[in-house]
Amino acid sequence: MYITKLDIDDCVNKYLKSLKNFKSLKKDEERKYLLDYKLNNNLESRNIVIQSNLKYACSLANAYRGKGVDFSELIAEANDGLMEAIEKYDVEQNT
Repeated sequence: MYITKLDIDDCVNKYLKSLKNFKSLKKDEERKYLLDYKLNNNLESRNIVIQSNLKYACSLANAYRGKGVDFSELIAEANDGLMEAIEKYDVEQNT
């Protein structure tokens, strides 16, 4: 089975529509979840922060659309960057 560009576009559209299920967090809520993840290794809190920022990651990916990389790859890289940022988040530094 071959995957066509149309299939990828359909997957991206479904993914983007699924993002409406995740609400954005207020700054203090986000910090609470980040602290919980960093101090207690609570993966549920980590996932909440990631999910709440997926729309932002997609908007960053969108800024690079049409520059030679498939939009689906841009989204994947933006999501990877989001997860890496959470791991590097320093609770002592960021208030």
